[in-house]
Amino acid sequence: MEVNQVQLFEKGYKNLCSTFACGQWATKYIGRPDAPLNVAHVLCDKCLGELVQSIHKQYPVEAAKDETSRTDVDMNGLTEAVADARTHAEVDKIVEKYGLQGVPSKTDGATVQVRKDAILKTVE
Repeated sequence: MEVNQVQLFEKGYKNLCSTFACGQWATKYIGRPDAPLNVAHVLCDKCLGELVQSIHKQYPVEAAKDETSRTDVDMNGLTEAVADARTHAEVDKIVEKYGLQGVPSKTDGATVQVRKDAILKTVE
């Protein structure tokens, strides 16, 4: 994320949690990393966990409904395409074409073979 956006970040400093009556040591901040730390909200791990649970309850995330389900995917075509792929660019095209999620990328340090194996696992 860019530093001029609100986010959760760590600075390595220990402060008391900003939550009323908590008093635990905290290192996580909510705010903008480019702003002074005194305007950020400081949270301990316990309060951060409670905040995350509260956000999930108040703002449930609906699973994105993909236009193509696994039953719609042409398995023979996908298997052939994966077998024929020799480069990261070819694997990227397969991932994009079939809308696959959870396939490691080249920037994650995955080899072409690891990525191909991950594609085949996601459609099993």
